[in-house]
Amino acid sequence: TGARLAAGARLAENDAMFETARCKAEKAIEFLERFASASDLGAAYRVRGAVELCQKKYQEAEGFFKLALQKFEEARQCGVHEKTEWHMWHAVSYWNMYVVKKETGKLQEAVAWLKQAILLHESVQGGDHPYTIQYRDCLVKLQQSINPQNPISHKTKLNLSDNEVETIERALDIDIDLPESLP
Repeated sequence: TGARLAAGARLAENDAMFETARCKAEKAIEFLERFASASDLGAAYRVRGAVELCQKKYQEAEGFFKLALQKFEEARQCGVHEKTEWHMWHAVSYWNMYVVKKETGKLQEAVAWLKQAILLHESVQGGDHPYTIQYRDCLVKLQQSINPQNPISHKTKLNLSDNEVETIERALDIDIDLPESLP
């Protein structure tokens, strides 16, 4: 029928759009690998992961988000992007990993990634920033779904347990410099 043809055309158009985005991100990565800073390359990997995430290609998205985080950590440990726009995108990359873990049913792992996103975002934008509030809302809901007997509030002081730190370090295959817990 006409409706099915129109729906099929929209899907083909979306696929073409994502393929264009994927190709452009790959070209940007190739260029940045030769000429740019670790933060710039981290941003490009994050965008490439977002393209995969939009298509629910979680394994591919996770791989790119890990590469982004490795580059952001490299820049952060060198003091290159502390408290800058790149620091914010670093936090968003942790958020992206949270989304991947949540969507693939790995809720306990999702907690670690989300906590780290909150800690980094609070250190840059503060606790009253809309994204920080959104991240905390998600953590409250996630914790409620995992452990309803032990709920947390928006005001709970966050820190990562040793197990959560190990989860992130193992996934990224690096030692990360995590910020101290924040109020």
